[in-house]
Amino acid sequence: MKSWHVARRMGMVLVAVAVPASTLVYTAPPAAADTITCVVTAVRRPPEVPSSQQDVTVTASAGLQSITNGAVSNGTMFAPNFAGNPTSVVVTATKWDESQRTIWSFDATDTTGFTQHCV
Repeated sequence: MKSWHVARRMGMVLVAVAVPASTLVYTAPPAAADTITCVVTAVRRPPEVPSSQQDVTVTASAGLQSITNGAVSNGTMFAPNFAGNPTSVVVTATKWDESQRTIWSFDATDTTGFTQHCV
């Protein structure tokens, strides 16, 4: 007698096969790729600081290799120099003209060569 077996992981169907119940074999999916996240972790506005600032914490499970391709309209961006391969760093943008919108982005690359564009 055959029965249907469905294995689920993180809400996605991984296996759906008809097999005899006594011979069910589960094969694990490949490990998830290393990830890079970019999360806004602070916003400072006048009068706390002279000009508005936003911090983004970049985290890479494999360790960060570089922060590159910074682009800012109406402001400046600061990415710290770092030695070794830290798992997280804070990148900060500072606005020039408080009456205008500021847009900024950069690329974060981990030690495996994976690059995430952070906006």
